[in-house]
This record gives sequence, C-alpha cells and structure tokens, in this order.
Amino acid sequence: MLNADFSVVSVDVSPDRRVGTAHHDSPCTSIPVGGAHPTATAAPQPPQSDPPAIGDVIRDISIGVRKAEDLDASTRQECVLQLSLDGFSNEEIACLLRVSERTVTRDRQAVRKTHALKPDCELGDELLGEFQAHVMTSIRRLTRLCNDPTMPPAVRVRADEAIGRIYQRFTEQVRRFSYAQDGSQRLAIQSEQEKPVEKLPENAGFEERLEALSRRLAARY
Repeated sequence: MLNADFSVVSVDVSPDRRVGTAHHDSPCTSIPVGGAHPTATAAPQPPQSDPPAIGDVIRDISIGVRKAEDLDASTRQECVLQLSLDGFSNEEIACLLRVSERTVTRDRQAVRKTHALKPDCELGDELLGEFQAHVMTSIRRLTRLCNDPTMPPAVRVRADEAIGRIYQRFTEQVRRFSYAQDGSQRLAIQSEQEKPVEKLPENAGFEERLEALSRRLAARY
C-alpha cells in the first residue's frame, strides 16, 4: 500500500510468493515512489593487511603458491638481497625468481646503492651509541650470570672473562673513532701545557711579540 507521504512503499518479493517476479536476496525490498531515491550505502572495505615478509614470499615461491613473475621490482630486489645473505649464488637466485642472471646482478647493484652509506658527521656518534647500548646489555646479562649461585663455577668464571673481553673491544672501538685518547696522547698534551710560557720584556717591539706568538702557536698546533 502507498504511504500518505508518497515516499516509500514496501513490496514483498520473497520466494514464498508464487508470482512472476524476480527473486531478491532480501525478503522485503524498498521501492521508491513519487520521485524519492534510495540512499546508497557504501560496501564495507576489507581491512588493509601488512605486506608479507620477504621470507614468506620466498617460501611461497619455492613451494609454488606464488608466482615469481608477479613480483614487482622492489619486492624482487628484497628477495635477491635476502637470498644473497643466505648464501645463494646468482645462478640459484635467477632460477628461483625466474629471471636472468643479469637481472639478479642489476638488482644486487641497486640494493647496494640503496643501502650505501654516505659521509656524515653524526654517523660515528650514532654507530658508537648503538654499539655502547649493545655492550651494556651484554655486560648486564653476563653480570647476572656471574652472580647466579645456581650456575656452575666454570660458567661463572667464563662469563666474568667475557665481560673483560667486551670492555676491551669497546674501548678499542672508542679509540678507533677518536672518542678517547690513550695515555701517550694525554701525557703529550699535559707536558705541552706545563711548558713555561715565553715572556718578553715589556719594552719588546711589535715584531718580537709577533714572532714569539708564532712560535707558541707552532709548538701547540
């Protein structure tokens, strides 16, 4: 029946009715009347999933679940990098990814350019800071192992020796990055600072004072 406001009328089109109408998914469908239009409802979008890990992609290719020909250039290059790190040769990688060895070589070159390090003043600070964090974490674990009475004495002794080796390697890296000076450098600087400063008479001329200043600068730098 038509409503009074001429908006929408409901018509039963369920399969139970034996009439010559087309069956619909829902038992009751709203049909617009009098110029009214139904409101379109957007279908829910499926949640976006994270891209699969490179290891999963390589496994799927090896068992035939995924086609290597469908990989984009970026994913293929990541696969080449992972397989290279795993010890596979260019020939083996090319056979698995269904490409030529020349393509594998180009991908490896592209990966090297992508991961290339450029000279940076802060790079040494960042690397040394990360190295220090790993060193301190290892030392804390070994210290807990040394203080654990349930561990065998031999294990505790080896852990204590490992702490010394870690400290030694860390100090060597610090000196290599010129973040610390050894004893000889400190003694040289100290002896240079303790040298008596050359004094000139008050009536010395400008040229004599300039020459003395030049000698002091040359000795220091």
